Amino acid sequence: MVKILNGYLRPKSFMLALVIGVTFILVNSLASLENWLDITPLVFAQTPLNPLNVTSAIYDTGNSFVVLQSFGTPPDTGQGTLSTLRIFEDGRELGPAHSWHSMIRYVGMGRFSHWGGSDGNSPSAVYFSASDNSDPRQNGRMYTYQIDVQPPPPAPALPTLPPPPSLPQPDLPSLPLPPSLPQPEL
Repeated sequence: MVKILNGYLRPKSFMLALVIGVTFILVNSLASLENWLDITPLVFAQTPLNPLNVTSAIYDTGNSFVVLQSFGTPPDTGQGTLSTLRIFEDGRELGPAHSWHSMIRYVGMGRFSHWGGSDGNSPSAVYFSASDNSDPRQNGRMYTYQIDVQPPPPAPALPTLPPPPSLPQPDLPSLPLPPSLPQPEL
C-alpha cells in the first residue's frame, strides 16, 4: 500500500489515479507533438461554401426538413453512395452524412442525406436536421454546403455466400383422402 498523508491509498485506487494521470499527460503530449511535427490532416480539394436555401425547406416529419436544390454533385441513390456534399450550420459541420432518413426523422442532431431518384430525372434533395433539432427555417442560423472534389471511397462489397446444400427429400407414403374429397391423379 502507498502511504498518502494520514491514511493509506488502496492499490486499486492508486492504479486508477495513476492511469488517469498518465492518460492526461499522454493526451496533452500528443497535441503538442502534432504541432511539433507539423502534422496536417489529409484534406481533399473543396469548393467554396455556398448558401443552403432553408427558407424554402419543407417540413418532413419528426426532426427532418427537406431542401430541393441543385448542389452540383450527384446525390446518393439506391445503387450507391455518390454524394460528396457537406452541410454546415454556422460554420460547424453537420453529420453524419448519408444517414438513413428514419434516423434523421427520429434522432436528428445534425444528420443529413443528399438523396435523388435512381432514374436520374428526379430532383435532388437534402434531408437534414438542425444540430439541436430546432426548426432551421426559424432558428436564425446560417446553413451552407460544400462539395468535396474527390468522391468518397466505394462501400465494401458484401461477401457472397454459396447456396445452401440441397437436402434429400424423404419418401413419404401417400395417405388416402377422405371419400368426400376427389383423389388426385398421379
